[in-house]
Amino acid sequence: MNGMDFRRSLCEKITPLVEPLSHHIKLNVFGYRKFFPDGTCFNISSNFEWTKFVQEKFDNTIVPNYEDEVSSVLREEKRYFFRIGEPNRQDIHLSTLYDCDVWNTLSLYKKNENSVDAFYFTSTRENYKIVNEYFNKLEVFEEFSYYFKDKLSDIIKPEKMKKASSLIISPKIFEEVGFKTTQD
Repeated sequence: MNGMDFRRSLCEKITPLVEPLSHHIKLNVFGYRKFFPDGTCFNISSNFEWTKFVQEKFDNTIVPNYEDEVSSVLREEKRYFFRIGEPNRQDIHLSTLYDCDVWNTLSLYKKNENSVDAFYFTSTRENYKIVNEYFNKLEVFEEFSYYFKDKLSDIIKPEKMKKASSLIISPKIFEEVGFKTTQD
């Protein structure tokens, strides 16, 4: 199975996990990333076309937003980030998300022993009202992230995620806080 077939198969398996939440809260795309200490990242979403696009556009490309967010969570264990308003047009990553109508996003990052997990709940540019849902239901999104990670562990093992990862942040982000840069 080639890389894209593998991702398509994963998207098909995770979409049913996300559907109840996305119907209730009107999500556009749900995404998951696992950042490893060597700077690589595994990426999957509930939308195969979006997953494919992101992989083609940003794999093996350093994304400063992710560096900032991962660096922040490594110091604090868990963080929420919001992508709202209009992005700085100099930021190619955020501008691409906005232009592709994957916006008004809640990102939940969690530090683990050997990596950082990130969960993305996105809507559209026009649906700015979803931000109130994010604030009013943070515990729902947090609980969903635990549920999703548990279910994902039955679908794909971390070793396979690691194999399907690409460089997206500098390993120095992890080194600065004392993480090992080699896998155990």
